[in-house]
Amino acid sequence: MYRFFFFSNEHEPIHVDIEKGDKYAKIDVVSLKIEDSYKLTSKECKELLKIVEAHRDEIMEVWNEYLGIHFPVIDEDISLKGIIEDFYPHD
Repeated sequence: MYRFFFFSNEHEPIHVDIEKGDKYAKIDVVSLKIEDSYKLTSKECKELLKIVEAHRDEIMEVWNEYLGIHFPVIDEDISLKGIIEDFYPHD
């Protein structure tokens, strides 16, 4: 199962971090471009882009609500599981 998240000290552009085991991707939510990836196949990247696109508004809302209000000093992990858990690719 993939984990979609961002950190409380993130910066624009609005993006989401995604990991599964030692696989990783960073996707720009606005442009839907993969900014970084590690050990993901092309098929997995395309699938992740579809998930992010389907939930773009919700991800941006959480980003703006949390990061638009304050930037805490701590590096807290902000999980997006509750928003997109129904769309996790199955193992």
